[in-house]
Amino acid sequence: MSTGIVFHRFFIFNSKFQGKREEDDYLKMLTFFPRELELNEKMRSIGLAEAIAMFTNTFTTNEKEQCETILCDNKRYVLLQVEPGYWVVMSVNLLRQADTTKNVTPDQSKIPRIKDFSLYEDYDLPYKILQSVLSTAYQTFRVFKGKMEDIYQKNGVDHLKNTLDLFYSRYLSTLSFFSKPVLPANISSSMNVFNVLDGIHFLPVDPSLFLHVQSFINTTCNTFNKPSTNLSPSPEVPRNAIHAAMFMFDHYLLFSGGINHEEVRTISNYMPSLLEDRFRELNGGQSSRRSVRADGLLTGPENIKNNETRFSAPKVILGEKQTECHIIVYKHQRITVLFFVDNSIFTKISFYHRLTDEILTDLHRLNTIISEGMNYIPSFDDTYKYIYFNHMNLAIKTSLAKKQSILLDDQHSDDSENMILNSSGASVKETLNIIAHAHNEFRKSKDGLKETYMRTKRDGWVVGKYFGGKEFYIILDQKNFSLMEVQEQVHKISNIFFSSSNNKE
Repeated sequence: MSTGIVFHRFFIFNSKFQGKREEDDYLKMLTFFPRELELNEKMRSIGLAEAIAMFTNTFTTNEKEQCETILCDNKRYVLLQVEPGYWVVMSVNLLRQADTTKNVTPDQSKIPRIKDFSLYEDYDLPYKILQSVLSTAYQTFRVFKGKMEDIYQKNGVDHLKNTLDLFYSRYLSTLSFFSKPVLPANISSSMNVFNVLDGIHFLPVDPSLFLHVQSFINTTCNTFNKPSTNLSPSPEVPRNAIHAAMFMFDHYLLFSGGINHEEVRTISNYMPSLLEDRFRELNGGQSSRRSVRADGLLTGPENIKNNETRFSAPKVILGEKQTECHIIVYKHQRITVLFFVDNSIFTKISFYHRLTDEILTDLHRLNTIISEGMNYIPSFDDTYKYIYFNHMNLAIKTSLAKKQSILLDDQHSDDSENMILNSSGASVKETLNIIAHAHNEFRKSKDGLKETYMRTKRDGWVVGKYFGGKEFYIILDQKNFSLMEVQEQVHKISNIFFSSSNNKE
C-alpha cells in the first residue's frame, strides 16, 4: 500500500462580489477549476473555504495567523488571502494503492467495504509545500497580469474573471499533479522542499567578471534610455525604453538590474514554458526544443528581416509602480539576456536592428571570458550533500538538485531537475520531507530556533542551521555517527562552505 496525490480543485473568490439575493451568491466566484463541475458543487467548495476562513478569523486579528490549511482524511486544502478579500484556494486528493482483493472471500466481496482513511499518510506531502505552490501561482499571476484589485478597478469584474480563467487554464497545466496522479515514487522529484526554498541559482564569479557584465548591461540600457530620432518616425523614444534587464549564463543568474529578486525568481521559473509555447505556435503546433535554443532574438519580431512582421513577447508588470513592459529575450551561445522594454517601443523594428548591432560583439566577448573564468565549487558539491538558502536575496545553492533551463544548448540535459541524492542513507523522499518540516519549524519558532539535528529512519542524519536570514542543511549518511561526531562533522563542513568568498552573501 502506498499513497500519491492528484489535483482536486482550484478556485478564487471574493465575497464583495456576491449578489444581495441568495441565488446571486455565485457571483463571488472569480474562477474555478475543473470547469465542468456543476455550479452547486463549486459553491459548496467555496462555501466551505469561506466559512472556515471567516470562523477562524474571529479568534485572531493578525492576518499572518489566519486559517491556511484544512487537513481532511483524504484531502488537503490550502487557503491564501493574496489581497484584501481575494482568497485563492487549492485542494489535492491523497491517493493510496492497495490490493483490495487481498484476503477477501467470495461472500465478503458482496459486502460494501467501509472506507479506511487511517492509511492516508500526511507525511508524504507537508502542507508547507502546497502553500508554496499556491503562493507561487499567485505571484506568477501578479507579475504577468497585475494585481487582481487593479484589474477590477480598471476594467470591471467580468474582465477580471476572463483574465483569471485564461491565465490559470494554462498555468495549472504546468503543475505536475494537475492532469494525472503523482505517484509515491515521483512525489520527491515533483513536489518537495525546493517548492518552499524556491531560490535563484547565482553564478559564482570573481568581482572583475561581475563588473564586466554590469558594465555591459548599464551601457546597453543607457544607450537606449535617451531621446533619439533614429529608432522611429516619432519625435522621441521614451527615456526609459529599457526598464530592467537580466543576464544569465547557462541556467545561472549573473546580474539583474531594475527588477527585484522575487520578480526575477518568478520570471525565471515561468518563462521557459512561455517560450516553448511561442515556438510551438511558430512551428505550426510542433514542439521544437532545437528552435528554442537557436541564437538571436527569441521574442519580439517573428522575422527581424521583415518590416511588416508580427511582434509577440510576454508582458509583465513590475514593481510597486506596476510598470508594464515586454520581455525581449536574446540568446548568444551560453548567454541569455532578458530586456524589459517599454510598450511604446515594443513594436518598432528599428529598435531590434539597433539592439542586435549594439550587443552582439559584446556578448561574444563576454561568453568567452565567462567560460574561461567560471568559478564553480565542484569539489564541495561532489563531497557533501547540502542545501543553502538566503532569504535576503533568494540565493540557493545545493548539491541535491541541478536545474536545467529550456534555453540551454543541445549538449545539456533536457531534464528540468536531476535529483542526485542517491545513496545508502535516507531516501530522497524522506530527506526532503524532513528538511521541509525543519524549515517550517525555523519559520514559526518564537524562541529563535537556530539549529536542529534529525535522525532518519535509516540511521542517517539531517542537520539544519538558521542564522541571519540564511538556512543551511547538511545530509550525512554515516549510520554509526554519534551526536558528538555529527556536530564535529557539521562544524567542519560549515567552515569549508562559508570560507569561500562565493558563499558570503
